[in-house]
Amino acid sequence: KPEKGEPLLNVFAVDATHVYGVGAYGMLLQTADGGATWSEVEAAPIREDGLHLNTMIRLGDGSLFVAGETGLVGVSADGATWERLPAPYEGSLFGALPRGAKGAMVFGLRGNVLITDDVRTGSWTPVDIGSVQSLFGGAVLPDGRSVLVGGDGEIVYVKADGSAARATPASGSLSGVVVVAGHLQLVGEDGVARVEVKP
Repeated sequence: KPEKGEPLLNVFAVDATHVYGVGAYGMLLQTADGGATWSEVEAAPIREDGLHLNTMIRLGDGSLFVAGETGLVGVSADGATWERLPAPYEGSLFGALPRGAKGAMVFGLRGNVLITDDVRTGSWTPVDIGSVQSLFGGAVLPDGRSVLVGGDGEIVYVKADGSAARATPASGSLSGVVVVAGHLQLVGEDGVARVEVKP
């Protein structure tokens, strides 16, 4: 319904038929029939303030995790009952990646990256990436590192211990990255590019 002016900002597929969509002003939708019909998810703790929900992922223990505007983070064991967690950061979070069984990495405005081994504890550790470029996309590499991408072609690798290393920037701002056959497939304002994974 584009006339509503409420864009979806991310989708997360549990399987081939069950998919969630998150978006502007607290939008949280789901389909159980592969997209033929959609319904709103009643999740007051994470929706009642009307903040943008920017991403949804599955944690290592199977829980669903959302991150969004003004540091909003929330978790659910079943996708129906949601708990809003203490904000790790007051600015917008654009993405998240799973970390271990119960943890996550979140990232967003001005190069802010935070990690925790358990999202429910409210204890997050900042990661110094050496840049203030906003980060919009990320992926987990087979070797356990994470790769984050963002403004001005920023590419950053983060190890499990929280140490970070920047790579040679790509062309144009980047919005997403996936790992394909040992390479990074980058998506951004200059289109699609393929680069080698930094050792």
